[in-house]
Amino acid sequence: EISLTKPRVCTGNERLGERYKQDPKLSFVIKAIYTLAYGLHNLQQDVCGRDSVGTCPQLFPINGSLFKNYLLNVSFTYGDGETVEFDRRGDPPGRYNIMNFQLQEDGSYDYVHVGDWN
Repeated sequence: EISLTKPRVCTGNERLGERYKQDPKLSFVIKAIYTLAYGLHNLQQDVCGRDSVGTCPQLFPINGSLFKNYLLNVSFTYGDGETVEFDRRGDPPGRYNIMNFQLQEDGSYDYVHVGDWN
């Protein structure tokens, strides 16, 4: 049963089962969260000072246009080696997985990764 009032604290000893398979699209969500975190951190450092910890009164209310500029200037390398960055319009560089829909040995069809373009 899941408690909505008292969250379970992880012990650090949890293990994923052998059948676990991570959704390959999850990295997009993780990269988006990192982008927000880096953008907010850089904004906080510039507004509150490099030596400050946490927030300062000058940070609030957050200026949305200013925050957007910080997001557009985020650049970092993710764990898979991909550099996450954005152009002046906020678009990341085009990267594509080339997939082919193929008949599998068990008679089902599935997408098979056959190449990349970037």
